[in-house]
Amino acid sequence: RNFQKIVLPHCIEELGTASFYNCRQLQSVTFATGLEIVGSGAFAECAGLTEIVLPNGVEIIQDQAFYQCLNLETISIPDTVTTINAVAFYKCLKLREITIPQSVVTIRATATGAGVFDGCVSLTKITVNQPENSISGAPWGASNATVLWTG
Repeated sequence: RNFQKIVLPHCIEELGTASFYNCRQLQSVTFATGLEIVGSGAFAECAGLTEIVLPNGVEIIQDQAFYQCLNLETISIPDTVTTINAVAFYKCLKLREITIPQSVVTIRATATGAGVFDGCVSLTKITVNQPENSISGAPWGASNATVLWTG
C-alpha cells in the first residue's frame, strides 16, 4: 500500500468496497472510461490524494467513497453521476468548493442524518447545476457552505 500512482484499465466497471482504503501514499489516480460505480470506501483515508477527476460514465458514488481524504482539494464530478451516497466526502478537510452536475437526482444522508459533506470544514461553496431545492437536504452537512443553484 505504498504506491503513489494508479492507472485503472478500461475493463473496470466498479471499484469494490475499500479497493484502495488507507493507501496514504497514493497521490494520483488515472481513471479509464468504463467505470460506472465508485464503491463504498474505495479511496477512504487516502491522505495523499489532492485532486480527483472522475471520468464520464460514472453513475454512482457510494457511501464513504472519499471518506477522510484529508488533503483532497478538488474533485470533478461528471455529468453522468446520478447518485451520491452518504458521507461520500466526509472530512475532506481541504475541499473548498464543489459542483454538483445537473444529472444528480439523489444525495443521500445516513440514517442518523450525517450528510455527504459532513466534516468538510473548508467547503464554502457548492454549485448545483439545477433549479433551487431540486435536491433535498442542502447543504448536505457542509455547515460553512453557501449553495448556489444555477439551473
